[in-house]
Amino acid sequence: VNIHGTPPLLRIAVLAASLAFPAMAAEPTVHSWPQFRGSSGQGMAEGTGPRKWSRDAGIEWKVELPAHGWSSPVIAAGKIVLTGARKIGEKTILSTFALDIASGEKLWNADLFTPSPEETSALHGKNSLASSTPIIADGIVYVHFGHMGTAALRLDDGEVVWKQHIRYQPMHG
Repeated sequence: VNIHGTPPLLRIAVLAASLAFPAMAAEPTVHSWPQFRGSSGQGMAEGTGPRKWSRDAGIEWKVELPAHGWSSPVIAAGKIVLTGARKIGEKTILSTFALDIASGEKLWNADLFTPSPEETSALHGKNSLASSTPIIADGIVYVHFGHMGTAALRLDDGEVVWKQHIRYQPMHG
């Protein structure tokens, strides 16, 4: 299911881009990308990427993702963490999931929030229900779905540490 026009291949391409840094896969405890634009916020990574990169070249693995959104992947401890939204019938589920950086294997998935149709209707055309990039700090993944909820999960297993849903009227979706 494609949530609000978010192209499924975009999420796969983003994963492939995160794998363009082979040093991370080799030494996941040393290298990380724990927030939007990396450790320093400058969008620069250590190591070298593939010489050629396209849909078929320079890609270590591809995987179908369980949900769709615009958030950037974050990386720590050999895991790639993403957020997404999926529809089951009329119900929307907001989740966070982790993949193994070396294989793409799904490690855990946490369904966090089921917003009402009214909450999901205030969406800007250039946005998604999962746009905010997670942050990883001290073994905790922090995720934010705007007015639909915020949560903290353990990086190791996706266990929810806390969840909060503060209702407010979104301004720009």
